[in-house]
Amino acid sequence: RDAQGAIWLGTLFGGVAKLDSGDWESFTIPGEMEANVVQAIVVAQDEALWFGTRAGAFRYDGSEWLGYTTAQGLSGDDVRAIAVAADGSVYLGTNAGVTRYTADDVGNGVVQTVMPAASASTQPEGDPIPHLAADEEVIIHAINMSDKDTGWAIGGMVEIGDHVLHTSDGGVTWQDVTPPEPAPKPGDVDKMATGFF
Repeated sequence: RDAQGAIWLGTLFGGVAKLDSGDWESFTIPGEMEANVVQAIVVAQDEALWFGTRAGAFRYDGSEWLGYTTAQGLSGDDVRAIAVAADGSVYLGTNAGVTRYTADDVGNGVVQTVMPAASASTQPEGDPIPHLAADEEVIIHAINMSDKDTGWAIGGMVEIGDHVLHTSDGGVTWQDVTPPEPAPKPGDVDKMATGFF
């Protein structure tokens, strides 16, 4: 919801739609087709709208679109999350780290601070969810194939899927690539994996 009360919705390949007092208006984000896969929307302190897309971040002030990609210093072009800090800075979560823009950056495309994806990670405490054994059958709950051979899935042994799986042979076999998430303790609620494809 923007400062005037209109509601903005992102679409898959259709840009953004605005609902204002019962009237709909559609906007196509300039650039390549992937720019119209909108994954995040936020209203900044200056009332401009920011859109996170598969082809960068876009700022719209009601009349002009400004695009930000890796060419302007964005850490990655696949922008999946956006947040506005108390000081007005806009944080853009990408597939390759987090980039911060300040009000001074708007219009000149300069990145003030880039925080790349961590190169080292710490293991969570507790025993991890054990990987499935070889030849163990699994229930697939969600699947996304990149091509005829390669794909990802969420699955497990029960109704909820708590494992991340990968195939490189068209789904004939699956490799358990579940990250080291701690297994639930006795009496805890079962954990469930989710995937955004």
